[in-house]
Amino acid sequence: MTFKSTILAAAALLLAGLAPAQATTVTDSSAEVMLYAGDIIAESYAPASDTAGFDPVYALVSGGVFGFDPAFVLSLEDASGEVIYGETDSYLFDGDATLSFVFDITGSAASYFGSALNLSFLFDDTVTDPFSDLTDIYSTATMVISPVTVSNVPLPAGLPLLVSGFAAIAFLRRRRA
Repeated sequence: MTFKSTILAAAALLLAGLAPAQATTVTDSSAEVMLYAGDIIAESYAPASDTAGFDPVYALVSGGVFGFDPAFVLSLEDASGEVIYGETDSYLFDGDATLSFVFDITGSAASYFGSALNLSFLFDDTVTDPFSDLTDIYSTATMVISPVTVSNVPLPAGLPLLVSGFAAIAFLRRRRA
């Protein structure tokens, strides 16, 4: 393999690794959410995907802040069974009406989202933090599942390091020859 083909192969691998997962969003405007004594059970019986070929039929979020490891789990199913399983130990509450989780996911449908997804419950009315106040809430909410957006790392910062590494290899090869 020549030096030139080595550089082209490395560049192709680098660019392939930067390709994003397919951007899919799943929504349900009538997810049932039960928050009680620091625990959550939320179910969606009619999740709708905006991506052809991905047709979830059921979503479940369960867990809580006391005694669960991991704290929260996500199961997303289609007609064949569970296609996404996710875990997280944290949540984000905006102080008004949005409760969000970022799940690390696995499963046959993970390619639609990448390695993590954001799940948010948007309540119609203002609610208090259900996990710090241990508030009981029985409500419907709009559930939105979407890929986690990650800001790009600037390539120019790594490019000089890559080029200098290849230059050092070329220098050593030329010096030995």
